[in-house]
Amino acid sequence: MGYNIISFMIVDITKLTEKFPVEFNMTHTIGLKGSNLQSPNIDLTLIGIVCKNGEFFVCKAQANTDLCFLCDFCLTPIQRNINFSIEERFKKTTDRPTQGEDEGITHLDSNQIDLHQTCMTNLYKHIPMQVLCSPTCKGLCFGCGSNLNNHPCNCTKEQETTDPRFDVLKKLKF
Repeated sequence: MGYNIISFMIVDITKLTEKFPVEFNMTHTIGLKGSNLQSPNIDLTLIGIVCKNGEFFVCKAQANTDLCFLCDFCLTPIQRNINFSIEERFKKTTDRPTQGEDEGITHLDSNQIDLHQTCMTNLYKHIPMQVLCSPTCKGLCFGCGSNLNNHPCNCTKEQETTDPRFDVLKKLKF
């Protein structure tokens, strides 16, 4: 029965009943934008269930993906597993709710639940703001660009100045 109800992360809610939920186990390649990922295309595995509960449709799922980031300090590639739970409630409506009404509910204006959009929203919430290869990452040398985690650079302190506008700070005495 599930093959008629779900295709490419879209759930047709017209066939859902309270007695017959839809279980799914799928992996899709999706694209991410605006992050420090080495590859913007990732495989996301989604295992879960969509069921009808009165006037609501509830999606409970577990999502999992491996992301390859670049360290924010030294640009070393880092593999991280991102695993998160999704629990979303949907409601079919013809009118848009007023502010504060039905908070935490996604309103549907069609007979379909787009799990792709739900996954993307939740995935972006779980991508770390800063990714470091280690808590003690030393980063790159400002002068020569050498990875300071691998070996010290041969730059002099004068060469390390990256912006001549900061040279005035050298004159300050503490």
